[in-house]
Amino acid sequence: MLLKIGIKRELSCVHTPLQNGVSGRKHRHIVEMALTLMINNGVPKHLWVEAFTTAVYLINRLPFSIINMQSPFSSLYGRDTFQGEITTLSETSDWGGRHLFVGDHRRQKWHSRKASSCHTPFQ
Repeated sequence: MLLKIGIKRELSCVHTPLQNGVSGRKHRHIVEMALTLMINNGVPKHLWVEAFTTAVYLINRLPFSIINMQSPFSSLYGRDTFQGEITTLSETSDWGGRHLFVGDHRRQKWHSRKASSCHTPFQ
């Protein structure tokens, strides 16, 4: 079944991290992208989960030359395009940008009227 969809099965020995090259490289790719998102946008460390979620979202939706300029998502599900597919990085929104919100519950005379937050759109 795996060969039908183009997946090559590679077995490895138990507790042998030296044989986990492919998964280790993909993990490194995700970590580097998430850290880049956080550092470039000055996002606090407690939002690391959102950074990693966004990194995986972007990786799955950006086209790769090795699969004929298709995204992994569209390649897996056999569609040319789908709603939410990203063809260029310019189509992505600013991740981690600072925003201020003034809520009615905080509108008292001597209280601060703003609350700071970070924009994390790919949820």
